[in-house]
Amino acid sequence: MDIGHMNILLGGAGVRGISYAGVQCEAERLGIKWREIGGVSAGAISGAFMASGFSSAQMFDAVNNLTLFKCPKRISLIEMQHALYELRMMYFDYIRSISFSKDFHRENNRILYLRETLNDFLKSNSSRMAVFDIDCIQEWIYQNLKAKGIKTFADCSLKLTAFDITRWRLAVFPDDAELYGYTRDNLPVCLAVAASSSIPFAFKPVTISRKEGDTVFSYSLIDGGVFETFPQWLVGGNGYKTCGFRIVSCRKSRSIMNALLDITKKIIKITAKKSCGTFCSKVDYIGEIYAKDIGVLNFDLSEKQKNFLFESGRKAAHNLFKSILSE
Repeated sequence: MDIGHMNILLGGAGVRGISYAGVQCEAERLGIKWREIGGVSAGAISGAFMASGFSSAQMFDAVNNLTLFKCPKRISLIEMQHALYELRMMYFDYIRSISFSKDFHRENNRILYLRETLNDFLKSNSSRMAVFDIDCIQEWIYQNLKAKGIKTFADCSLKLTAFDITRWRLAVFPDDAELYGYTRDNLPVCLAVAASSSIPFAFKPVTISRKEGDTVFSYSLIDGGVFETFPQWLVGGNGYKTCGFRIVSCRKSRSIMNALLDITKKIIKITAKKSCGTFCSKVDYIGEIYAKDIGVLNFDLSEKQKNFLFESGRKAAHNLFKSILSE
C-alpha cells in the first residue's frame, strides 16, 4: 500500500508529547507527507509544528529548549488537598444522588447542578492554582510558528479541540472560529493551540473575547483532552487514510495534581457528553507509544527520559507504518 500521503491524529500526552517528534522522524525516513493534521493538548502543539513544516529534529529542539517548566509557581500542599477534597465531594455527592433514584428528570437536574458547580470551581480556582504561565506557552508557540511563516489557520492544514467551560461544550478549531469572533483566515494558530493544551491546574484557562456592538463576550477554554484525549472523528473524510498515535503508560501517577485532573475529567465527561454528542470513527490505523512510567504532568523530564520518549515514538511509528505497508 502507498502511504506517501496520509492524515494524522495526535492524542493528548502532556509532557510526553515530545515522543511525537519520533513519529515525525520515521515519517521523514519514509517520505510521508501529511494531508490533514489533528491534535489535542500536546498533540495540538506537535501537530502545529508538523503542519508548519518542522523537521523531527526541530520539533525535539523546540520542546527541549522550553525553559518555562524549570520555574513552577509554588502552590501549598494544603491548598491542593483542599481543592481535591472539594472535587471529590462534588463527584461522590452526584454518584450518591443518582444511586437511589431512577427519576430521569431528577438525574438531569443533578447533572446540570454538577456542571454549574464544577464550572464555578474551575473559574475560581484554575487561574489561582495554575503552576505555569499559559501566556508564555502561547508566545513560545507564536514565535516558533512565525519563524516558519505560520500565523493563522489559513496558513496550514490543522484541526484541534479545546473545551469551552463558559459554553460547556467542546470547541473544534478552526471550524468553530466564528463562535469566538474570528474566521478561519484570521484565527491565530497559537491562540487555539494554547487553549487546547491548557491543562487545568497546570495552566490557567485561555480567554477569548468576542465583541458584538458595545458588548464584549468572554469565553474560557481549557485542554481539549479533559473531554476526549483521542478524538478519532477529528480528521479524515478527505479521501486519504488516517493514522493516529496515542500514549500508553504502565502505571498512573499518584500526585495530587494528577488526581485533580482525573476527577475533573470524570465530571466533565458526565456533564458534557449530551451536549457534545457522539461522532463516527475515522482513524484507520492506530499506533500506541509506550511511555513507561512517565506521567502526563511530569514536567521535570531528564535528558534520558526525553530521549526515551523520542525513541519510543519512532519505534511505534516504525511498527505501524511497517504493518500498513505490508497490506
